[in-house]
Amino acid sequence: MVGGILEKRSSGSGLWLWVLIAIIVIGSFFLLLPVYREYCKRRDEYASLKAERTKLEAELLQKQRTVYGLEKSPSEVEKVAREKFNQGRTGETTLRYTEQK
Repeated sequence: MVGGILEKRSSGSGLWLWVLIAIIVIGSFFLLLPVYREYCKRRDEYASLKAERTKLEAELLQKQRTVYGLEKSPSEVEKVAREKFNQGRTGETTLRYTEQK
């Protein structure tokens, strides 16, 4: 008889324990969900910024090479003068082409 009472009490408290665990798990889920969403948003933003940084670093490297060429090479200065400012040597004829869209 004493064993039967203990078994009944044990199974009843086991049910309450599972209910308590379920409440804790569900509550934790709802508490952590906004934090996880914020984490995902920040992770995507970080990846985007990292890609933009890589692109900007490549652009900077190209500009540094151009500046170095302009400082060290007279032929580079002549190339830029011809392309950007439509200048040429005396006696040369400069032809311009326009793109039709």
